Amino acid sequence: MAVKQSDVEDRLQREREFHDGRFGHSDAARANAKKYYGVTGPSLDYYREQVARAATGGQLLDYGCGAGDSTFLWHDLGLAPVGIDLSPAAVENAAKRAEDAGLDIEFRAMDAENLEFADESFEALCGQGILHHLDLGRAFAEIRRVLVPGGVGVF
Repeated sequence: MAVKQSDVEDRLQREREFHDGRFGHSDAARANAKKYYGVTGPSLDYYREQVARAATGGQLLDYGCGAGDSTFLWHDLGLAPVGIDLSPAAVENAAKRAEDAGLDIEFRAMDAENLEFADESFEALCGQGILHHLDLGRAFAEIRRVLVPGGVGVF
């Protein structure tokens, strides 16, 4: 059964509004939400190791970067991350943080199912807590398209 384009646009608009509301809040509100994820420490450490291993010198796409916390981490590890998120509010907050810190990190508001990058643009791609928001068929086709041959996606 084919999905109607209007259904896709409706879903994306609902996601955009939800995440704009979520990331439009203060840093304190985001920090308060993080306390509930404390039990994920070991798996988060493993995830970070895998991302660092996958992006050994090439560009990394932080897929669904939210407020950019992971994107800043990747930058601090010497990687060349680009952060994208459907939420313009999240991207604006992340870009302002980068500018305030004097960091050259690119953040772009973008639909993860319709990436605005050339084919084979990234050595690695990573994302946390994003896949359940996506039409996986559309998303995986775009991931495959923007990764170089042999590139790795870590989720």
